Amino acid sequence: MFDFVRLGTVLARATLGAKVSLLDEVRTSFLVTPWDSDVNRHLNNGRYLQVMDVGRFDLIARSGLGPELARRRWVPIVGGVHMEFLRELPLFARFTVATRVVGWDNRWFYLEQRFLVGGRLAAIGRVQAQFRGPKGRIAPVEVLAELGPVPATPTLPEAFVQAFATRTPRERAFVLDTDDLPGLGSFAA
Repeated sequence: MFDFVRLGTVLARATLGAKVSLLDEVRTSFLVTPWDSDVNRHLNNGRYLQVMDVGRFDLIARSGLGPELARRRWVPIVGGVHMEFLRELPLFARFTVATRVVGWDNRWFYLEQRFLVGGRLAAIGRVQAQFRGPKGRIAPVEVLAELGPVPATPTLPEAFVQAFATRTPRERAFVLDTDDLPGLGSFAA
């Protein structure tokens, strides 16, 4: 279940905080609670993705893009996530998620979300996301234009190229067959 309490708290703080550019880094603070943890008493890997959602909404709200999204009925959609876990976030640890847009192309925004505990990197998520509206996908330059002049597209860091840009259409739309799951026979088709 999505964490609406965290989201509500972050959005309330965002309305009171200083506005930022959509291209600025936003830092959002969290605490690992008992309902975030798994049997190992640390942040469950599935919760990382939910926390990242809240961090992205914090960036959207603080950039001032929220009302325009609501007016146009645009919604953020994640197309892919690449995670690296470097150290655990134990129960009751305070941590920060630093969220920033690192670039875009004609279809996707690319965001980096770093999990920091005590100033040390604990995990890093690379996200491929876009906005969709009633008529379909919204080009990143159209979204950026709502906030002012559109800057030049930055060059994507190599880690993002490796995670997303070099995948072929077949890799993106991978379909399982019986060779992928031996022993399942016709169940995989």
